[in-house]
Amino acid sequence: MTTFTYRSSDNAEVYQRNASFVYSPEYTAPVLKLLDPQPGDRVLDVGCGTGALSFEIAKTVCQPHPVTGRRGFVLGVDLSQDMVDTASAALRQSGLKATEVYFEVVDAYKLERYLEMRGMLASFDRVFSNAALHWMSEHPDLVMRNIHAALRPGGILSLEMGGQMNMIGVRMALHRAVKKRGVDPIEVDPCRARSSDHAITVRVRSAGLD
Repeated sequence: MTTFTYRSSDNAEVYQRNASFVYSPEYTAPVLKLLDPQPGDRVLDVGCGTGALSFEIAKTVCQPHPVTGRRGFVLGVDLSQDMVDTASAALRQSGLKATEVYFEVVDAYKLERYLEMRGMLASFDRVFSNAALHWMSEHPDLVMRNIHAALRPGGILSLEMGGQMNMIGVRMALHRAVKKRGVDPIEVDPCRARSSDHAITVRVRSAGLD
């Protein structure tokens, strides 16, 4: 059974106040360039948070495909109800339609089952995730398999996540401070399970995503 511990990072207001840099244009330009969304694309945003990047992607993909005329959409999924509520509220102010971008509370560990129930397996042209997958450290291989199940053959995957050496200087200082107070820093370090670049590559390839 998957358990979920609520963190301050799951509070949309706190997240927007303290971590808005993770969806700033400067920070997200490389991963969006890799995604390269096109008019008519169907895009899944895993760990969409407040939906800031889902909206940016939707502006492109909801335009008609130049040949087929099909209009795409973005489905943003997140485990936090507060994040999804905030994203849905922002949608009403965005000028975009609910058919162009919409948000659902979905556990990434159960994503394949959700997509199966919706008839959306292997239907997405692109899967995107920014600053989210490093929190899904309990069963990372399962998340990769679920993402593979979402992509159509030949689809594109574009991911950004914190790595093993992310913020190493800050983490070392915090470890020293916490240890002085008699607390095991490993137990309270939210970054303890982050993977190396090699481990991430192995997981992606083992899920059939290469």
